[in-house]
Amino acid sequence: MKYAQLIMGPAGAGKSTFCNTISNHCVNIKRSVHCINLDPAADEFKYPVSIDIRDLISVEEIMEELEYGPNGGLIYAIDYLLQNMVFILKKSENDELGAKNGPKSFDFS
Repeated sequence: MKYAQLIMGPAGAGKSTFCNTISNHCVNIKRSVHCINLDPAADEFKYPVSIDIRDLISVEEIMEELEYGPNGGLIYAIDYLLQNMVFILKKSENDELGAKNGPKSFDFS
């Protein structure tokens, strides 16, 4: 059986801390876990990320190329992701997520 969690909330709510805790717990009990970053402005993670939206688009790129501010960059990036969901679907079907099993945590930081 496969499970997934979608973690959402405002900045500072503890989303990354939660994902790190769940990731560590799964590793400790020898369960497969895959965290997928959907935050195009994220800097770094304390846990491994299997799929990262920043491989598709990042707020830094948008701000530099389109001269948007940080809020406009986030809106543009999420809209771009929605138009290109194939990016995540293809990566999740590939071997990037190992044996195609295990829970997936989505972190909207």
